[in-house]
Amino acid sequence: MRRASGSDPSLYVNDLRESQGRTVTAGKFIAEELNARYMNPIWIAAMQSEGYAGALNMLDITNNLFGWQVTAPDTVSDYQWEALSEVYIDDKHDLGINEWFEQHQPAAQMQIIERMMEAVRKGYWNADEERLKALLERHEELKPLVEYHQTHEVTEQFMEQTAIGFGLAGSVGQASNSPTISGNVMQEIPSYEAPSVSEKQMMLLIALILACIAAGALRQHLIYRD
Repeated sequence: MRRASGSDPSLYVNDLRESQGRTVTAGKFIAEELNARYMNPIWIAAMQSEGYAGALNMLDITNNLFGWQVTAPDTVSDYQWEALSEVYIDDKHDLGINEWFEQHQPAAQMQIIERMMEAVRKGYWNADEERLKALLERHEELKPLVEYHQTHEVTEQFMEQTAIGFGLAGSVGQASNSPTISGNVMQEIPSYEAPSVSEKQMMLLIALILACIAAGALRQHLIYRD
């Protein structure tokens, strides 16, 4: 519809969770869910009690918000990305969120940051410099704790370029303690060159071959004569 008409279609959600159902715009429904559930310290604390699984649920929030942003840009605002980063990166509710991620699943928080940076890269979120620096610094802090994680190449390049502006050194995308791949060092083998033979040596070699042929012929002649 966007391609055909030039404008986004109106999106609505039928909310049937209560006895009295209601129909609301997708943007309003997302905003209510974020405020009432996903940025609610009670819900977050419940997820923290679930350990690894809770961390993945928090990652899903960011991924789903990004999905709505791409599919229907008008349903998500800069404020919501900012609020999400305040809760899951800045620990707005003082729940020890960063220490908890470090203990249970630091890669999940890294991916949350990377998804947020991708929203910035695509122009969905106009994050200020202070926010960008905070995200990149936290990403750097998590790298030594994460093994076998690789940032998407495009996102990594964007993060590297952004980090340069803040004077942050080092590779942003790849965990610092990823295993080092090693192997045998390839060495060039010199090409084979046949040994040079002088003209005199060549004549001696030909004479030797002819002598051998003559000796063989003489031996055959003596055998048949007898």
